[in-house]
Amino acid sequence: MVKINKLWFYMMCISMCLASCNITKNVPEGYFLMNSNKITVDQKISFKDDLTDILKLKPNQRILGMSLKLRAYNLIDSTKLSEKRLKANEKFKQNLVRKRLRYAKINNRRIEKAKRKGKEFYTEKIIKDSINDDLLFRERVKYKFGEDPKVFDSISFNKTNEQIYNYLRKRGYYNPKLNSSVIFDSLKRKVDILYELNLGKVFTIDSVVYSGDFLMIRNHGAYIKEIIDQGDPHPLLDLPFDIDLLDKHREDFAKDMRDHSYYKYSSSSIEYLADTSYKRMGVILNMKFNKQLEPFNENSDSLVVRPYRYTEINKVFFHLSDTIHVEGNFEDYCECLDFENKDYRQYFLTKESLRFAERKLSRSERKNGLTRNNIDSSRIIYVNYNGERPWIKPDILELNNYLEQNESYKDEYAARSIKGLSQLGLFSSIKPIFKEVDHSLSKNYLMDVHYFLTPSKKQSIAFDNRFTTSLGLLGANASVNYVNKNIFRGAEKLSISLGGGFETQTLVFNDNDENTKFPFNTIEFGPSIKLELIGLAPFPPASLSKRHRARTLISTGYNFEIRDIFDRQVFQLNYLWKFFVQKTQIFQLGLPGASVIKLVNINKSSSFQNQLDLLNDVFLNNAYSNQFIWQDAKATFEYSNANRKYRPGRKSFLGATISYNASFDAAGNLLYGLRNTQDTLNGQYQFLNLTYAQFVRLDNRYVLAKKINSSSTIHFKAEAGAGIPYGNTNTSLPYDYSFYAGGSNDNRGWRARSLGPGAYKYHLDTNRTLTQIGDVRIGTSIEYRFSLGSILKGAFFTDIGNIWTVNEDSREAQFKIQNVFKEMAIASGIGLRIDLEYFIVRLDLGFPIYNPAYSKGARWTFQDFGNRETYIQEGIDRFILPGDTPESARDRALYYLPRPFWPTLHFGIGYPF
Repeated sequence: MVKINKLWFYMMCISMCLASCNITKNVPEGYFLMNSNKITVDQKISFKDDLTDILKLKPNQRILGMSLKLRAYNLIDSTKLSEKRLKANEKFKQNLVRKRLRYAKINNRRIEKAKRKGKEFYTEKIIKDSINDDLLFRERVKYKFGEDPKVFDSISFNKTNEQIYNYLRKRGYYNPKLNSSVIFDSLKRKVDILYELNLGKVFTIDSVVYSGDFLMIRNHGAYIKEIIDQGDPHPLLDLPFDIDLLDKHREDFAKDMRDHSYYKYSSSSIEYLADTSYKRMGVILNMKFNKQLEPFNENSDSLVVRPYRYTEINKVFFHLSDTIHVEGNFEDYCECLDFENKDYRQYFLTKESLRFAERKLSRSERKNGLTRNNIDSSRIIYVNYNGERPWIKPDILELNNYLEQNESYKDEYAARSIKGLSQLGLFSSIKPIFKEVDHSLSKNYLMDVHYFLTPSKKQSIAFDNRFTTSLGLLGANASVNYVNKNIFRGAEKLSISLGGGFETQTLVFNDNDENTKFPFNTIEFGPSIKLELIGLAPFPPASLSKRHRARTLISTGYNFEIRDIFDRQVFQLNYLWKFFVQKTQIFQLGLPGASVIKLVNINKSSSFQNQLDLLNDVFLNNAYSNQFIWQDAKATFEYSNANRKYRPGRKSFLGATISYNASFDAAGNLLYGLRNTQDTLNGQYQFLNLTYAQFVRLDNRYVLAKKINSSSTIHFKAEAGAGIPYGNTNTSLPYDYSFYAGGSNDNRGWRARSLGPGAYKYHLDTNRTLTQIGDVRIGTSIEYRFSLGSILKGAFFTDIGNIWTVNEDSREAQFKIQNVFKEMAIASGIGLRIDLEYFIVRLDLGFPIYNPAYSKGARWTFQDFGNRETYIQEGIDRFILPGDTPESARDRALYYLPRPFWPTLHFGIGYPF
């Protein structure tokens, strides 16, 4: 308490110092400090934030309504600071002179030593820092954190007015009226600026006419028709004559053309000519489509006009730049007559070449007598390499090429090819070159595609240390990781890791682990192995469309967890297939019949076992028992529209970023089907003398993020999940598949994993556990985030949710649909976030608002506020003993009852969702 009082005392002193500073003390004589600027507009507009950004005269940055940075700047006297800087520089110079003399003596000794040994060279000791660039603490406060006063300047004020007029003209407002008022406060030496805008009517585009290249005019008409057919409005008609809008339309159309095989089509080939009418405030827009200009030849500066034309892929080449597989000296190897890529001598030369033509026709392409044995000519590639064979299999390269032979060129496919090759993680450099070839025998342009690929380091060993937080539980971990890429020439990735660390886990009982002085109560360590394969093994890599980017993930791991109350060993084996659908969806499917195999062995201390026996809770006993989980099926689905590109005029729901995750697990069904061949123990079947769990589990998570303005956003999260134990499991879900509530990423009014289940009256249970688990979870959160400066961010939040059990429970914890709403716990609070660029440090203070565990009349924080008589009376009724007086009964209840609606402070890394 003394330390806390001292901290508050120091904070109060600092606050008083900052508040007592004369905020205009460093404002030059005759100038005024900018206090505020405000823009009022007579119409509702979407670009008010852009107008604010135009303003050149802005007040000093405020944090929590105070100009803390300006006050910090004013707090330190510049003259005294300059004197301290001169003294520091003088001291540095004196030290530098002494250091030079000392280094000279050292170098002389090294020279003499080198001469005695007959050496011509010696290692010279050099002064690294000859300039004093270390800032004093006061300099950091004044110049790094602090901010010099922002003063009124008439020149900047007049220029701002001009820029507002220019910006409004760009947005289609040609007759605005601006009344800028400057209000001086001579006593406080402050100034406020008010910008009053009367926009008038906006010019709109009432018709579009075309001129120029007929082919592009026709393509633009088809482009507009496609937009309208999809139910979207015309991207130009009846919209403001906005320069940014016109530029965006030009860019969108140019990209669409490049994605429809018009290589190098540029937005600069489109000109706008406008005919305005002040009478009707309308614009006749003339779109002029020009042909492309290109050099006459490679060495010429003169330009010639050439029409845009459809472009097809002639051939596709991969150049593998590497000498690893070359036997002997590469210089001798290069003494050959010719190279396959002699036209590209600026890149690494390759000598050998092969033609890969092994892809068969798909079922949809077998027409006109073609069969499954015919080669797909569009998927032929040419691989140039050195040595006996390419260091990566050609079929892997072909799987990541979307610019296929004899098919049309598309910008989108070129970007997708580079992205696919990059995601293999095998190349340090990927250089695509597109070269037009002779097209005299074709009506379209022809182009060869060349990929120059430089390999990255094949093997690596790295040391990784991390500080983690989950649900408010801290951890410090370290690991040694070995990675071997392309181990079988098929872009495989083998990862072997040995790691361990310390973690803080929630206590099971109040008296567990309380004697330890170490901040972490759990030690974990163990190895893991992961192999990532291309395609859906054991099927061929090309069994799925290349667009799905299919992967097979095989992993195994062993984890040893040590706590005072138990030791826990976990072995797990996973076999998963992963593939993508477009840019928005990711699917993962487990190997049918054996997706995940997991064994959990727990050795409990005698004291912990005695407490479990005393409590006699079947759910808790199941959670802390040996478990064998054989998952027959596992599926996960991830959706995010963050990378989705929308057509002009379209946007996502509410213009927000949306993500949705779902996971499904089913375990024990295959083994239960073989139960006639198995032994039983306590009514449960066993496989290999191990009792296995049987359940199904589904979990869903929906997150929406919406930008309000340049400095604030609103975020919403909804979660719903349930697991049903049945068959060979008659109690609850295994511990690792159970649901929790409470913590820094969940309901922040409660400590991690302490909320629920249901209406369980934990405050009346002297044998209560601190960790609560359930089979069902429902929760939702809403959070408003805002900026408090360049580093500090703030938030207001509300969390609602709880967990329940599926089976009947004596604690009123069973899930019943009619009780869901009245058993949802509610908390609200405030948060402070520090954005350190690489990660975010988060502090959230959550206040319980509604606690379903309390009796009627005491569940809301405002009920019985001040005395909590209903809550205390419930405790008296529970803990009263025969012979108690009213005073002693009340004292006993207050001794056992936890303090109601007490706020919880959470520490976290990163945002909660």
